[in-house]
Amino acid sequence: MKMRRPTALLVAAICCGACLLRAPLSVVGALADVIQSDLALSAGSVGLLTTIPLLAFAASSAFVGRLGALLGKRRLLAAGCGLIAVGLAVRSVGGAGCLFAGTVIMGVGIASGNVLIPAVIKERFPLRIGALTGLYTTLMTLSAAGAAAGAQALREAGVGWRPALVILLPAALVALILWLAAQREGADVRAASTEPAPAAGLVAGAARPAGEPAGGVSLRQLLRTPLTWWIAGLVGIQSAVYYSALAWIPTILAAKGLDPATAILGFTLFTVAGIPLHAVVPPLAAAMRRQRLFGLASGLLCCLSIVLLLVARSAWACLVAVSLIAVSTAVVFTLAVTLFGLRTSDGDTAGELSGVAQAIGYLVAAVGPVMLGALFDATGNWEVSLVALAALAALIALCGWKSGDGVIAPRR
Repeated sequence: MKMRRPTALLVAAICCGACLLRAPLSVVGALADVIQSDLALSAGSVGLLTTIPLLAFAASSAFVGRLGALLGKRRLLAAGCGLIAVGLAVRSVGGAGCLFAGTVIMGVGIASGNVLIPAVIKERFPLRIGALTGLYTTLMTLSAAGAAAGAQALREAGVGWRPALVILLPAALVALILWLAAQREGADVRAASTEPAPAAGLVAGAARPAGEPAGGVSLRQLLRTPLTWWIAGLVGIQSAVYYSALAWIPTILAAKGLDPATAILGFTLFTVAGIPLHAVVPPLAAAMRRQRLFGLASGLLCCLSIVLLLVARSAWACLVAVSLIAVSTAVVFTLAVTLFGLRTSDGDTAGELSGVAQAIGYLVAAVGPVMLGALFDATGNWEVSLVALAALAALIALCGWKSGDGVIAPRR
């Protein structure tokens, strides 16, 4: 059945917004050494360009869900796209101060999309949570890989790192326009996205009946609900493992004796191997009444893949291990995002859970890359760091099991 124009507009806004949630960070990764050399930054300062957005996510995510419920989710998403556009511009026009200031502004804008896009999907498309979550997480990952490749191509063409940092500015402006247009047609979007209520047994995916007041739970209720903490743990530990691997895998592969070309191949596999899973996992998880075994299995796979990298003694074994780490972290991430909708009763509660879980989760995630680097500095090898990373991944299995059942709903 063909979508009405307002529904298509909302889906377009979701898709364009998704392309801004990881790509601004991946561009920095592709240009890090050039930026470091040009601005005379230390390695630690360059590492902050990855850590600062995570801290910005953590600082702002807890408030975004509540503000979205009060002010309107699409309005706040439009504002977030505006902040991303401003941050992209600011970080490319000056010296180190502008670089870091723009990164903070951009991080706050990205946090609005991280938190509110799953809530919009839950609220407007309650029977299509899996399909639309798969679409937006796939676009998020593809755009990150594409932006990094584009920045690298501009770098090799001699354009310079400053113009390369703003290649996403047009996409941010388009997303801003789309969310503003969706805001103006808010009533039509609500009408166009109305779908038959699901069966009574599928409480977690149910839409709010017409005329019922807005949902949402208090921060106190969320923090006193164990399921909130299990989902936050799933988000945080997955992010800690993923961003730690993103920061250190090339160095770890080089330390294992891989030549530079093979190490780059391993890093490329890490960035792309999990992409197909973003489209597959959400519909599969949404089709399950419980996701306990799914969460447990994905956490165990992540743990085993890190152990494989620890014991690998050949190039092919290292590449297989890195690919499995990419696959398993992709599965865990998309499962966690899908659970924001599946384990809540309405769109407002989904937004609030998303905000609290990501605030806690990204605070945990910011520690990961620093912890691995500190362990290497203390021991002089990567074995202890990989053991610590495998232990974290084992906790993913526990959080995945605990997150796969139950519903968070407002108390009536």
